[in-house]
Amino acid sequence: MRGRGGEGGDVRKARPTPDKQSSRKGPVKERIKSYRDLRVYQAAMDAAMRIFEMTKTFPAEEKFSMVDQMRRCSRSVCTNIGEAWRKRRYEAWTIH
Repeated sequence: MRGRGGEGGDVRKARPTPDKQSSRKGPVKERIKSYRDLRVYQAAMDAAMRIFEMTKTFPAEEKFSMVDQMRRCSRSVCTNIGEAWRKRRYEAWTIH
């Protein structure tokens, strides 16, 4: 990963400059109707599935400790995104 532990260099260099941003995809053309349409949710779900598949190869003695914790925390990311989406859609939640 960039910017961590000296592997990717300076964090400031990892950010795209304004001229590089123009080469990226344009604005999103589809309207986001659900949290499942969010790219961050899709990436979290992909990561959770990869973690699940990867932990299948772990030793049996780790099955109920580290494997369980890794699977639960990867699922919680997706769950938290969905919960935050629902709270934002609920108008009474934002009124203080």
